[in-house]
Amino acid sequence: MNHIRTLPKLVWVLLFGVFITRGSFYMIWPYLSIILIKQHQLSASEVGALLSFAGVVSILIGFMVGSLSDFIGRKWFLLLSGCLNIVAFCMLATLQSIEGYAIAIFLSSIGRAIWEPTISALFNDLMECPTQREFAFQLRYFAINVGSAIGPLVGIWLSIEGDASNFFITAASYLMFISAMWLAWVTPSTQTVQKTSASTCTPPSKREIISTLGNDKQLLVIVLANILILFIYGQQDSTLIQYLTRESAEGLMSLVSMMVAVNSLVTVVSQYFVVKHLTRLSINKKMILGLMFFAIAQIICSQNSMAFYWGWIAVAVAMSLGQTIIFPLMTVQIDRIAPEHLKGTYYGASSFNALGYVCAPYLGGMILDYWGGPVVFQIMFGLCIWVVLIYLRLEKKHSETSQSIRSTTY
Repeated sequence: MNHIRTLPKLVWVLLFGVFITRGSFYMIWPYLSIILIKQHQLSASEVGALLSFAGVVSILIGFMVGSLSDFIGRKWFLLLSGCLNIVAFCMLATLQSIEGYAIAIFLSSIGRAIWEPTISALFNDLMECPTQREFAFQLRYFAINVGSAIGPLVGIWLSIEGDASNFFITAASYLMFISAMWLAWVTPSTQTVQKTSASTCTPPSKREIISTLGNDKQLLVIVLANILILFIYGQQDSTLIQYLTRESAEGLMSLVSMMVAVNSLVTVVSQYFVVKHLTRLSINKKMILGLMFFAIAQIICSQNSMAFYWGWIAVAVAMSLGQTIIFPLMTVQIDRIAPEHLKGTYYGASSFNALGYVCAPYLGGMILDYWGGPVVFQIMFGLCIWVVLIYLRLEKKHSETSQSIRSTTY
């Protein structure tokens, strides 16, 4: 409760924006693959290639934005992110060609890539206490999942599949968000102005930035592990939906919507218990626990009958429990190891985590086209075990370091 009372007003504006934009985003985005396959007759690998190409380019932009925001400031990048999404979703509402969809997906991916490292760095600017920042990251994740739970249900109600003009609703939500954010910024407190202004230090060169990041072995291992995690997770948002679409699962639209809604609702409900009861575990042990839930979901996906509705709901539940544990920790990991003057740079480097997510539609679609759905999820299960081994190794090193410090102290 103390943390809630001390959160800056701008943080609440950002959390509100996360809620309304993510809710409207998930009202639309889960159905995009279905629209492209059914209305434009694209194959699973073609849909995957389109989504992946836009994502890879946006990652490079996100990395550059993370570094620049340390020295230019966060405000203009957040406003740019909102404007790009407004343009993207207006295009999706008005243009029906493949080329139009491709450009819109590209713009939306860039907008999200700019948003992620910038808002994480801004949270650091606004809150000096690491515990308070971690609490704010948990609230942010809570807002994401509440929005993600409500969005798909609204999507069903509006019959998204048959009316592309509903993309205007998502565009309007981004306009509402950047308007609220601008109003919060034009009347800031003195403290907010000082903390969100650009750095007066001379920015390091690109070579110095790359050298600093490249020499941080812990960062490199964490980014590699998170790339694999998001590659596994990305199969649920793209390849699984394509798999269900190709196999003509009964009640496809309602099933996809229910899986997304259950995923978000379970995450919202379980988050309090995860925060309360797992606090004593190290970050590495929490990551391993979350990965075990991911592994269970992959087993169910590879074995479940297309007609067994509740098996797919069980997948959503297992993935929910895993992501509730894992996703907030991805930001906390970077916050713990990043130097104070390079927070944005480190958050920008963590944008490469998304390589796993953006490659998931293409690589997953190729595997689906050539070997079928069960093979996709068998491979994902193997990757889960690989990442568990990575975190076991990190935990062993952490324990050895802690023992060394204690022995030196005494």
